[in-house]
Amino acid sequence: MAREKNTKRRKKDIEKLWNHRTETFKSNAKIVFEFLPTFDQIEKVANKEAFASGLSLFFLALADDYFEKLKDFTLKVIQHPDGHVREAVRKTADWLFCSLTSRADPFVHSKSKNLSEAQKFEQIKARKQYLGYVKEIETLIEKYDTKEDEAEYVNEMKPSINKSLQQLWGRLTESRAYRKTLEATNPIPYEIFLKRKEIEQEITDMLRKTKVILILKMSKARYLTKARVMICREL
Repeated sequence: MAREKNTKRRKKDIEKLWNHRTETFKSNAKIVFEFLPTFDQIEKVANKEAFASGLSLFFLALADDYFEKLKDFTLKVIQHPDGHVREAVRKTADWLFCSLTSRADPFVHSKSKNLSEAQKFEQIKARKQYLGYVKEIETLIEKYDTKEDEAEYVNEMKPSINKSLQQLWGRLTESRAYRKTLEATNPIPYEIFLKRKEIEQEITDMLRKTKVILILKMSKARYLTKARVMICREL
């Protein structure tokens, strides 16, 4: 109990520093990188949760310039077996989402106003980071998706690493910035991309259900090509 109170007090101290001395906080926020490697040394799960939750303002201050380091930490911790720890880091990582969307799709006061060269550079970098982040999450989802949870919607899934990853993925891929990033980097409209992914998933599920796993690697490419042709004909 005493340690929990101490943790809350320290978190409030961090928030007070941010609110009253924001620039001082920002200029010293990099010190957090000395402590991220100590996460595995924390013994109690409750303390791990508090650690992940307490990083929120550091993510806010550092996400633009140190996105990759914070992303790697997020993807590591969200695979923790305890759901409270996963939820804490997922909420903290929302600042990564804010960083990506603000840079990939920067706000301009007028449609006629062009982005500055600095904004264009950050936009290119952010779009690459965005797609890479989503791809890494999708790879982890494939790793942890055992098909045992038959829930139709993510919020109906039982607590699991897969559910936490699905929630993280959903937050990233539902945004306008992500749609614009896909449209800028893919020669097909976003709606067609989604339809193609849907058909590819249906085909993959069909192959699993009919127990032709041994044929999957050889035949999947042919089936997916056929699916893309079907979409083009429908459109």
